Amino acid sequence: MNTKKENAAVLKVDNLLFRRPCFSDVEDLLAVKNDNEAALLLGGVHHQYTEQDIKNWIEFHNSQEDEAVFVVVDTDTDHVIGHAGIYKIDKRIRKAEYGILIGSKNSRGKGWGTKITNFISEYGFNQLGLHKIKALVLKENLPSYYMFKKCGYVDEGILVDENYKNGRYYDVVIMSRFEN
Repeated sequence: MNTKKENAAVLKVDNLLFRRPCFSDVEDLLAVKNDNEAALLLGGVHHQYTEQDIKNWIEFHNSQEDEAVFVVVDTDTDHVIGHAGIYKIDKRIRKAEYGILIGSKNSRGKGWGTKITNFISEYGFNQLGLHKIKALVLKENLPSYYMFKKCGYVDEGILVDENYKNGRYYDVVIMSRFEN
């Protein structure tokens, strides 16, 4: 995969590259988004993505005015390991939601979630002028919960039975980080 392709803004932190998703990412994103272990840790309903689903996902997120979504590339392997972004940006109130997926099994447990979350959060505060960034975490996803705590996010509450998948309901923890 050539990381110098059809992208304008490229940001780099250590061995991680952040850039807009593009069609040459389809193969990597198929693997990342179809990782069943990662899907169990996320909210929402998971299904196996097709190549067309990924192309639609790329087009959709690149066309949204109220979000900043990046694929995350491991520069050592030159492969997409996941994606992270700030969604539902409300410029009036200066708040947004944060989401992250590290779908490459070999990339989890290396501290990259912390590095990515800190970087994207700082991007939201410094580049987008946000005051508050909110993340929704499945209550049972303790690795994500503790990662967000490490990144300065605080608990704001629990949404009981907020998510339904795999034949059962899940509670969701609302976590937020504020500028300064």
